[in-house]
Amino acid sequence: MTAQSPNQLKTYAAFLSLGGAALALAGLVYLFFTPKTWQASAKIKVEKRDWVHAKVRIEELNPYDPALAPMESEIVRSNAVLDQAIQNLGLASSWGKRYYAGKTPDAEEARARLKSKVSIQALPNSSLIEVKVTSEDREETATIANEIVRVYKNFRDAQRQTVIRDKIDALKKQWDEQNIKVQEVQAKLDELTNNLIRIQGTNAASRYDSVINDQLEAKRVALEGEVVQQENELKKFKSMTQPELRQVLSSLDPDPKTLLNIALRQLMEAKKNLGTVEVDHAPNSPECKRAQAVVDDLDQRTTHIVTGIMTVKETEFSGVKDALEELDKQLRQATAKAQRQQHVLQDSTYAHKVQELQKLREDRDALHDKMETKDANEAFMPKEVTAEIMDPAETPSKPFVPDGRFALGTMGTGGALALGGLIFLLVPQKASATPSRKPPAK
Repeated sequence: MTAQSPNQLKTYAAFLSLGGAALALAGLVYLFFTPKTWQASAKIKVEKRDWVHAKVRIEELNPYDPALAPMESEIVRSNAVLDQAIQNLGLASSWGKRYYAGKTPDAEEARARLKSKVSIQALPNSSLIEVKVTSEDREETATIANEIVRVYKNFRDAQRQTVIRDKIDALKKQWDEQNIKVQEVQAKLDELTNNLIRIQGTNAASRYDSVINDQLEAKRVALEGEVVQQENELKKFKSMTQPELRQVLSSLDPDPKTLLNIALRQLMEAKKNLGTVEVDHAPNSPECKRAQAVVDDLDQRTTHIVTGIMTVKETEFSGVKDALEELDKQLRQATAKAQRQQHVLQDSTYAHKVQELQKLREDRDALHDKMETKDANEAFMPKEVTAEIMDPAETPSKPFVPDGRFALGTMGTGGALALGGLIFLLVPQKASATPSRKPPAK
């Protein structure tokens, strides 16, 4: 080593020390002088559910569709959802004071401002959509994120209610149309009967059929008993609490494949899972929130099913009352109809109308059965996209920028370099000279 080597090393050490100090200072300036921005995120789960044909296991209610979350994320970031969130939170007014010197921005400006703060993405290989909001206002981040997912969920819920209403209205329309057809044919049949009697000059009072009258009377008594029974049953049901009503309706039809029994088993499994999660995790943990959300969702759907069953029972009761009123009317006209029977049954036109009326009544009864089973269930539980808020956004406790870890890492690295260079400068260095050679002896 030459005599200048220690000086060169000290020069390098000085540069190292200064560079480390500069790096530590840069980290310090970044940490304390960079404007702070905050970030919060909310997650919402989307899926298509088939509540009518679903199996008992809860996880099978949520078939994973890889294309669903990306498609739904486009709806979440749509102008309709964002504009509604802006309106609900009054962002145009507050941003006008903050960014536009008190002037309220128009809809496009407010929307552009919101889009610059929001990132909406479908998480890979999942049914989750994440809404991130970044802002210099800490409180604003969580508020906006939660409002966006809430507006989207309300949109999906409202759409589902529209589908339910449309399907129920369609079934009711079919029922009304069928009743009108029955009434039209019955009126035509009555008119034809009167014409035949008038043409044949039949004396109605002389041909009374007591057998038919007795049959109608027996049927009326049976219907009266059924009306009283159903009326008392409905009163009893309406006086029950929701849990009592669920158990009673379930016991009336113990078939495990009915929609109500499936829903009750799913709800029981979800509550057991919630109890297990509450033991293993904190009360406000994401796991507990997700488990509670599943319980709430299943409880709400069970209530919808019970409401549907009660609606069908009220429809049945109304149908029995209508049938009793119709039978009373028939009894009042029994004498005339009994005497017409022997004359008009031989008329081919009349016979055709009787067959047509019978066919229409059979179709109406078939429609009633249809309303009670599959189509009614699908009306109350349609196959639609459902949205469930999984992780609501919380107000951030640490800023997103500046990154504290990065700043501390930078200052630590710079400090280590500066300290190393300083130590090297302070340690004395021994210079070593190249030994001289003695001249050879003469």
